[in-house]
Amino acid sequence: MVAPCLVTAHQGGWDEALMALTPVALLVGLVVAASRRSRDDEADGTEERAPR
Repeated sequence: MVAPCLVTAHQGGWDEALMALTPVALLVGLVVAASRRSRDDEADGTEERAPR
């Protein structure tokens, strides 16, 4: 457990930027993928409904 402590204890730099930007980049990627999938489904006319 020494390595994570050294990385998080670093004062300023790339590691803090990486820790902040990674979740943001993942969320943006998920939104883009969902938007693209929704747009493709509308264009195909194959809108699926959940079974009831």
